[in-house]
Amino acid sequence: MHRAALQYFKLSGSYDLLDAEPERLHERVDAWLEDGYVGFNVTIPHKEAMFHRARHRTEEAERAAAANTIKSTEHGLKAHNTDICGLRKALAHHFPEINYETTTAYLLGAGGASRAALIALEQLGCRQVRVIAREPGKASATINSVTLSHPERVLALSTQAHTHIEDDGEEILLINATPIGQKSSEIPEWASALFHGLGQGKRQNKHRYFFDMVYSKTNTPTPLVSRSRELQWLATDGKDMLIHQAAAAFEFWTGNLPPFAIMESAFISALSA
Repeated sequence: MHRAALQYFKLSGSYDLLDAEPERLHERVDAWLEDGYVGFNVTIPHKEAMFHRARHRTEEAERAAAANTIKSTEHGLKAHNTDICGLRKALAHHFPEINYETTTAYLLGAGGASRAALIALEQLGCRQVRVIAREPGKASATINSVTLSHPERVLALSTQAHTHIEDDGEEILLINATPIGQKSSEIPEWASALFHGLGQGKRQNKHRYFFDMVYSKTNTPTPLVSRSRELQWLATDGKDMLIHQAAAAFEFWTGNLPPFAIMESAFISALSA
């Protein structure tokens, strides 16, 4: 996508895939900077580490306490979080009918992606957010680490949340911010039970929405998207979020915002290559 954006704006440069073990991250970053890289994206599990590594941060990165986009400046590294706007734009595109003032969001996971989702959901005006993790203490720590205007609307739950969900019949949005489905088609038992529990509401299933931050690399849906559609939920994966956040990252690095269609075309071509 970034190579297509460079070509579209007639800019010289390259975008390369580089690996870094967590214990060697800072060493690798130093090497990349010495090699001439002026910016890069980071993903799980480096988002929090790079947030702390950067000397300067945008408001989005500060609020989420996590970064997925870094650029080198004359004053040091600057961290940004484009996952926030990426998720917000993708939700608006796929689920324009959601009334967030009457919606309860359930957020699976307590890592860097979850932090960005918390900020996006608050910006959208979500009535309540429930962060679900295997360890409720980790979910609480994630909630406490971000800057929220209404922290009273957010609650930490364990992965056994389906045993005590109080469904008031309003709309429900479930977001997966975990790696479930990235490397395996297996769905943990607790996740299946959660879908089942949330699907037993007082209203019709058309008021149930699922957004998977994981995206499919084939023509088949992700495992969690498949499960939600079996329950007649409206569901989508994270393809559009990836494209929107990539476009925002490119703008952060270069000052040029590439058209969505250019990035989407490059994404689809890469998958079919």
